[in-house]
Amino acid sequence: ASSSSSFAALTVTAYVCAKHFENFSEDLTLDELAAISRIGSGASVRSFMNGVVLWDRLTIRQIELPIIKGGSHVVLVINDSKKKISSSQAHQRVSSSALLEDRPRRVKERLERMIRPDVSWQDLFMIVWNEFWDMMALFETSRPPFGYFCGPTVEILNFIRDYWENKNDGPLVTMDAGPNIHLIFRQDHGSNLKEELLREIKQRWNIQMFFSAI
Repeated sequence: ASSSSSFAALTVTAYVCAKHFENFSEDLTLDELAAISRIGSGASVRSFMNGVVLWDRLTIRQIELPIIKGGSHVVLVINDSKKKISSSQAHQRVSSSALLEDRPRRVKERLERMIRPDVSWQDLFMIVWNEFWDMMALFETSRPPFGYFCGPTVEILNFIRDYWENKNDGPLVTMDAGPNIHLIFRQDHGSNLKEELLREIKQRWNIQMFFSAI
């Protein structure tokens, strides 16, 4: 997310600039810089390393996930306006959800399955799919309930789900606390599957897309 990655960038920039002052002699580790950054944005700790990063309380570490190495990440921008419920407010509200109590166990089990060296792409799709829906369910079962879906969010999710059912292949699908959809394609998806899917989404819903390498 732009907000969390911005806090990471600002923290590192401030530290590099401070190192030029004679009265500043403190050498901070990556974990210590991340701990400072998380004061502004907890999720920013993930931006201090490349690739897949696990944020566990105050520590961060990279996770080897060869199956997505060399792939690509596409963000489908459904709505770029300011969210009515910020991520910080969402964290507070979900404490009232009855589904929260058992969520740490569910997350741990999914993580353990996800990082197994023999995980298949089809299994990984289901793990990631279940995880983001689990998070969305927390929002909708809070008191008061809230949600981030808007415009064609659900239509596009249904379209990609049907694509997977027909092809038994496709991108990983996930969402953050917002209406936008994130797709992760394998390196060997090539132009056929990726371009076919994105072209049809663009034709049907005419939305913005942003691309980055993994």
